[in-house]
Amino acid sequence: MILEKILTFATVLELLPMLARTPLNPMQLHILEMLSYCQTEKAMEELKSVLADYYAKKVQEEADRLWDDGTLNAEAIERIGKEHWRTPYRPAHNETHCS
Repeated sequence: MILEKILTFATVLELLPMLARTPLNPMQLHILEMLSYCQTEKAMEELKSVLADYYAKKVQEEADRLWDDGTLNAEAIERIGKEHWRTPYRPAHNETHCS
């Protein structure tokens, strides 16, 4: 799917208002409790995969909703694909440049 290639983590956070950051909300506490049962690296990776799949599904559902209501369209996807998400390089003050 094209959206999976375009959407970044920042976009995921914008699309899912339910992910508002608060200091240890009930969901975060529940996840921490679940993590206490992960006794192996494999178990932790499996739980992370389940959570990633859940949020990927939510992002796809929201993208579909935005597509259906006209907010998201081919032109918008094209613009998103051309966005530069990286922070521009800024040299440290003490760096010198060779000519």
